[in-house]
Amino acid sequence: MNLDESILDEIDRRVRLFIPAARKLPIEKTDSAAVLAQERLNAVWELIFALPVYRDLKMDEACCFHTFQRLMADKEKWAQVQDPTSEGYTIYQGMISGFFVYSGAVFELSNPFFAEWQKNFSQAVVLFPPPPFT
Repeated sequence: MNLDESILDEIDRRVRLFIPAARKLPIEKTDSAAVLAQERLNAVWELIFALPVYRDLKMDEACCFHTFQRLMADKEKWAQVQDPTSEGYTIYQGMISGFFVYSGAVFELSNPFFAEWQKNFSQAVVLFPPPPFT
């Protein structure tokens, strides 16, 4: 996967903007916090979905681009995200952490040491898919 380093830097920058907004949402519990988190997430998705391997995948983009609105509209799931003892909380935190992993994986793939593995990146996407939240 031959990616310009500026694209990788931009993915990293956008992920780093998204993470704090997503972490604040369950604390602030406001529509404006959800809008900010979604805007930041959408900025990440726009770059990720433009990557060659993701362009060919049949992603549920409507779900991805409306994750937080859908979450807050589902009272049961929203309550779980706010409860540190629930599975929903664990899933939500895992989604956020997954973006760190994904961002790091993209950087690793750009390293010349991984050139052989890059040839088979479409198989590696199974290891680092965008985390869905259902």
